[in-house]
Amino acid sequence: SPLIRRLAERTVTRVPWPSTCAECLRVAALAVDWMDADSAVGRRCARPLASRPMSISKVGVVGSGIMGGGIAETAAKAGFQVVLRSRQQTTADATLATLAKSLAKQVERGKLEQAAADDILGRVSATADLAELADCDLVVESVVEDLPTKLALFKELDSVVKPDAILATNTSTLPVVEMAVCTGRAD
Repeated sequence: SPLIRRLAERTVTRVPWPSTCAECLRVAALAVDWMDADSAVGRRCARPLASRPMSISKVGVVGSGIMGGGIAETAAKAGFQVVLRSRQQTTADATLATLAKSLAKQVERGKLEQAAADDILGRVSATADLAELADCDLVVESVVEDLPTKLALFKELDSVVKPDAILATNTSTLPVVEMAVCTGRAD
């Protein structure tokens, strides 16, 4: 996402440019590890950063479209626990079923072992409740490209997720700064 790439550009040097979503997630985790209170980045941030590195183990994905499902699959393949949130439980469950089909095709083609596919699917849970994202370390939104919708979502996420969680967007056209400013964690 653009926010993760900006974070990577500002904090991580000598790291190859991420070419996949999984690499972006790894770069984000690496960047957070490097952003401690004693670093130049840590001293510039608006809010104090922990003196110990933060580890990302649970990723929230808001949005159950093709992109949201792809982000959830990639994060789960990278070993993260994933909470996939949609506005309705039926669409969240449908996205989880699509993920299961995608993994089954990969098993059929010999690109993935069945045990690995089962493990990946086991790392993803689907919900319609935004509160289920409360203990996520990183939340990536992938909802419709509409600024008022994204702003409302970020305001709600800001009040739901833990204070040190990273909020990220998947937008490619909207101003990320406006989304950041509407939260209490604009850095």
